[in-house]
Amino acid sequence: MNVHTSYIAQVKRMCRLDVGENYNKSKKEKADVKQCPPEKMEYIKDSLKYFKLL
Repeated sequence: MNVHTSYIAQVKRMCRLDVGENYNKSKKEKADVKQCPPEKMEYIKDSLKYFKLL
C-alpha cells in the first residue's frame, strides 16, 4: 500500500508524536491539505505499533 508522507505526519500529530519541520511548505495562504482516509489511518497506526512508536 502506498501512503503519502503527509498522511503519516497527520497520524503522528494525532497520536502526539514528534514530527519534524516541513521545509517545503506551501507559499499559499490557504493551502489545500487532504485528510488521511480512515483505512490508511489504521494502516499507519498498525505500522507505528509494529515499530514500537505507539
